Amino acid sequence: MKGVARFVTVLAIGLVMSKAHGQVGEAWVSPEGAADGGTRAAGDGVVEAVGGAEEDVFYDSVDTSDGGVVAVGYTTSFGAGGRDVLLVKFGAWGDIVWKATLGDVSDEVGRGVIETQDGGLVLTGYKNSADGTRRGLLLSKFQSNGAHEWSYVLSRLDGDLDFDGHAVIEDPNGDLVVTGEMERHIAPLRHTLLYARFDSGGSLIHKRSIYNSVYGSWDHYGYSLAGASDGRHLLVGKVDYGADEDVFVVMMRSNATVEWGYTIGNDTIDEEARSIIEASDQGYALTGTVGDDSFLYKLQPNLDIDWAKRTVGSDSEGYSVIETEGGFVVTGSITDTSTDVLLTRWDQPAGSLAWSRSIGGAGFDTGRSVLATASGRLWVAGWTTSWGAGDSDGLLAMFESDGTTCLADGGGVGSVTWEPEENPVYAMAAWNPLETQSVEWTNPTIGDPTLTRTVVCDEGPLGACCLGDGSCVERTETGCDTLSGVYRGVGTICYEPQACCSNGTCLDADPWCCQALGGDAKPVDECQGDGNVNGTDDACEPPPNDLCVDAAVITALPYSESLWYRLATGDADVSCNSSSCAWSPYGVWWYYQPAEDCVASISVSGDHTAAAIFTGSDCDHLTEVYCSDSGSVSYSMTGGVGHWIMVSSYSYGCSVVKWPPEPVSIDFGFDALGACCQADGSCLVATEDVCTTGAGDYQGDGTTCDPTGACCLLDGSCLETSAACCALTGGSYGEGTSCLGERACCSSNGDCVMADALCCEEELGGTPLGSGSVCRGQRSCCLDDGTTCIDGVDRSCCIAMGGRPGHEYYCLGDSNTNGIDDACEPDGGSAIPTTSEWGLIVMTLLLLTAGTLVIGRRRSSVATP
Repeated sequence: MKGVARFVTVLAIGLVMSKAHGQVGEAWVSPEGAADGGTRAAGDGVVEAVGGAEEDVFYDSVDTSDGGVVAVGYTTSFGAGGRDVLLVKFGAWGDIVWKATLGDVSDEVGRGVIETQDGGLVLTGYKNSADGTRRGLLLSKFQSNGAHEWSYVLSRLDGDLDFDGHAVIEDPNGDLVVTGEMERHIAPLRHTLLYARFDSGGSLIHKRSIYNSVYGSWDHYGYSLAGASDGRHLLVGKVDYGADEDVFVVMMRSNATVEWGYTIGNDTIDEEARSIIEASDQGYALTGTVGDDSFLYKLQPNLDIDWAKRTVGSDSEGYSVIETEGGFVVTGSITDTSTDVLLTRWDQPAGSLAWSRSIGGAGFDTGRSVLATASGRLWVAGWTTSWGAGDSDGLLAMFESDGTTCLADGGGVGSVTWEPEENPVYAMAAWNPLETQSVEWTNPTIGDPTLTRTVVCDEGPLGACCLGDGSCVERTETGCDTLSGVYRGVGTICYEPQACCSNGTCLDADPWCCQALGGDAKPVDECQGDGNVNGTDDACEPPPNDLCVDAAVITALPYSESLWYRLATGDADVSCNSSSCAWSPYGVWWYYQPAEDCVASISVSGDHTAAAIFTGSDCDHLTEVYCSDSGSVSYSMTGGVGHWIMVSSYSYGCSVVKWPPEPVSIDFGFDALGACCQADGSCLVATEDVCTTGAGDYQGDGTTCDPTGACCLLDGSCLETSAACCALTGGSYGEGTSCLGERACCSSNGDCVMADALCCEEELGGTPLGSGSVCRGQRSCCLDDGTTCIDGVDRSCCIAMGGRPGHEYYCLGDSNTNGIDDACEPDGGSAIPTTSEWGLIVMTLLLLTAGTLVIGRRRSSVATP
């Protein structure tokens, strides 16, 4: 008892850590309006029955683009009378979103349903006449919210023919193609396979009644069809010879003519096909029943049989097949003491049976349709008499991708390879009865049934449960407690058993449970034994380079090595720290001391691999200098300094993890450094790859940028660089010189450019002005106290020459012959009055005029008698 208690304690501690830090399952939030609400996680399951007091059945289902499920069948519990079509929309976790019945006083049944390209729903089935004397093929369209849009019935008025629709698909152009059967009441022709095409509004385009023209009295049935990638349609069902039944396969051309038909079967046993899909390789998967077993045929694109499998062990039937990643899933029923839902998974490429699951109660329970959601979960629709509110209820069951659900699994089945006979292609005839018509059903009764939703199980999320012997099972938390195990957490899963090492002792156990036991998971499937007779199982031997002191010394480059690090001893005092995570200290080590400065090129790989670089005097005195979870590392190393490199792994959430089993590897080399001349003439020390990637000119391994000097370029700019880089630019170089800074540079003729002061003299032959000087634009320049004038001299250069900038660009000449160029005179050398002089002149003239007028008036007044 003490041992068990100690194990549970250790297990609990380890699993609490795993739950706190490890990877958790996928989370899903129920959509608005979901009855169960809240957050759901991977491992959740629900099995439910819906219906009323009488019969409620689901024949088919489809997953909708909003993540829900729509199931179709019939009900006698609700509706307008007899059997009515039952259509129910479920949310992503089985909650009822809306429901509807379609019918009148006669029988109406829905057998197949699809979601159309516009988001609506189309169902097919049959509708009886009011007097019950004839049956018509029913085709109905509903909107995504459950509102009825239209219904058509294909029938013959004289009652000589009955029609039934079993499956419908939508062509890329929006046409609706239906298969089923037609029954003639007058011998010898009885049931024939029916093929009908309607437009997107429900109007009939054409119909074909297909049978073997040699044996026309045989019954032919169509149960399923698939649209081929080339526009043809493949129909399947069965042909009944009376004493034997075989799978019946028909290929229809896009123009609705028969291309060929043949049967698959054995003369001593009955076979029928119930479901066909086109596979991802353009072949087909076909399921049904052979004798008392369900079967799965994988057909090649040319319809040759790739492989055929049948279940064994109990009576079973196959009704629906879908393709999932890497294989196919089939649902149907299995009968032992009672009939239960059967779900099987078959893997490609050989059709091996991966698993089988069955669920049910004491009554009759069957799966008629299976589909996979985007999350990989599986929904099965059918009916049940074990649970619910009436004689039978529609059944909806959710399974995880591995077939587990919230109900305990019943007995499964085994499998054998089946070799059916392929019979020759038969001569086919396509009979198109004339006296038929497709009439719109204008007044159906649309009901809103009050369904009772019986939740059979919804126990909450599954998770890994570690037991005392190190084994692992997936259970709910309550179920795990019942087994006296330790529940690892919501959405966690069990792994295949691996060698688990603890103090040299080896145990085959689930790796997470092994960690909880305080052991280390060996990356092999089982313990190895003590081959070297050292008292330790070979699976538990620590890896090379386990500790810093065991680090492999890298001498020759390049260097490459891969190691399993999972059993490495923890380096307690070492942690490769990042801004968000602390990496696992369970690492393996290498040591390198470069002879000269270099850039180390390190590539590491593995499952979420981290690399750390340390320096120090020895392993007890390490200083972390680099840490990265990048697959490629470039690190500048100093010559003569020892560097320790630790490679380890980390998990999501930054927890310490030693699973799943992946090795870590290191590829080590270095890139020599050299001078790199950039396009602008600057020089930097880099590797050749870095240099050429930046369009630089690499000067060779070991070259440097020293010594540097001022490099005067042709435009007068200056760059301090190496002689080699300066030469590449065509500039002039002065070793040990320095750039003096940009300023105005005046040429001998007075032109001005901005240039480095050093380059102004040496490269341009000009005269640099003072620090901070700038070119100010050209003017005439007056020298010798204004008596000499030069055209077009920069103002700053003019002043530097001892002159004075004129007021024009060109000199004007000496128009007033006073020995001074007019451009150097304040008035320009002209006799034309200035503005102020014009004002004085005008004022004087006005005063003179006014005075003259006054004098004249006075003289006039004196002369008057």
